[in-house]
Amino acid sequence: MGSIFFICYISFWITFFIFHITGKSLDVYLLYAFFGSILILSIIFYKFSSDQKLFFMISGETHMCFALSYILSEIIPLNVSPYFDNIFFFSSLLLLVLGYHFIINRKDVNDFNIQDIMPDAVPLAIGTLCICGIFAFRNRNILFSLVQPHLPSFEQLVVLGLAAFTEEIISRYYIQGVSLKAFHPAYAILFSSILFSLLHFFTNVFELQIFFFHTVHGIIYGYTYYKSENNLSVPLILHFFNNVFILSFQ
Repeated sequence: MGSIFFICYISFWITFFIFHITGKSLDVYLLYAFFGSILILSIIFYKFSSDQKLFFMISGETHMCFALSYILSEIIPLNVSPYFDNIFFFSSLLLLVLGYHFIINRKDVNDFNIQDIMPDAVPLAIGTLCICGIFAFRNRNILFSLVQPHLPSFEQLVVLGLAAFTEEIISRYYIQGVSLKAFHPAYAILFSSILFSLLHFFTNVFELQIFFFHTVHGIIYGYTYYKSENNLSVPLILHFFNNVFILSFQ
């Protein structure tokens, strides 16, 4: 089931990018592209090794958690505040992911490998410098205008923490973890980073520039996760720090 969902999900994005590049309206050619992508990916999947097929399955199952959470947030209109809606979305996503982890996969909390960060201070420092450099490049106009940063509210911090935790479990622990067994580390980090970036467009309008920067951030998180021997604390701290850093200047 997970593999089928993932093939359809990737086929959707291939079709979307064709639409985005060509500017064609929704017509028969895009349907050909969608079903053609499903056929090609199905053939590739058939020729994959068992570890590569597992990558498709795990990626599909974790993305199904994301999709179910999105559907729940749409069919249960709370209309309290945007931040409360986000808290509901990521709380439901966290419950689904934890249910998938503990009940479906029969794993425990120790499998997340949330360890002390001090032995991994070097990759954490490298990741922090990269994030600061990207932020300075993207927001050079704001920095030069000497805009005063502000501390995010408690509700905002809760949303940022939930987002970082759930996205890192999905993107780093599950997707990158299984892709490292199926592909070369460089490809594993790249694939998981692209999927990490695409996750953000479940709830946001697609923008190519934002997609690019989310992918770059994903590569930073993925690289530090790999270099810290899969210590989830490292990308989790970097992700939360980056979220707070960006929001503080908005």
